[in-house]
Amino acid sequence: ILEIGIYHGFSLLLWREYFPNAHVYGLDIDPNRLINEPWLDRLTSIQCDQGSEVSLRAAATRVGGGIDFICDDASHIPSHQVLTAQVLAPLLAPDGFYAIEDIEDPSIMERLPLPSRLINFDLSVAHYNRLIVMGGKQ
Repeated sequence: ILEIGIYHGFSLLLWREYFPNAHVYGLDIDPNRLINEPWLDRLTSIQCDQGSEVSLRAAATRVGGGIDFICDDASHIPSHQVLTAQVLAPLLAPDGFYAIEDIEDPSIMERLPLPSRLINFDLSVAHYNRLIVMGGKQ
C-alpha cells in the first residue's frame, strides 16, 4: 500500500492494522510528518515533493513495484495529481487500484495513464467531493 499525503499518519496506521501482511508506504513533502519508528514494522515513510518528477521518481525507486493500492490524498492540485499518477501508476500490481481523492478538475482523467472512472459524492458539501479510481477491474 502506498499513500501520498501523510498529514497526521492515522490512515497509514489504519492500513497497517487492517492489512497485516502488507507493507505500508507513505509519501509527504513535510519531513515533520514522516513516521519511521522502529517499533512500527511494515511502515515506511519517505519525504517526497508531489510537484517534482525527480522527487517522485526517487520515491518510486525506494518503494519498488507490485503495489496493490495507491491512494493520492496529498496536495489536491490537479497538475500534481496527474504527474503523480503518471510516475507512480507503473508501480501497481497487475490488478492493483489507484485512487485520487478530492478531484477539483475531472478533466484530468484525459491525462491519466490508466483507464479510470469518476465517482461523485455529495457535491453540495464541497465542489471537490469526487474520487477517481484507476486500474483493477473497471
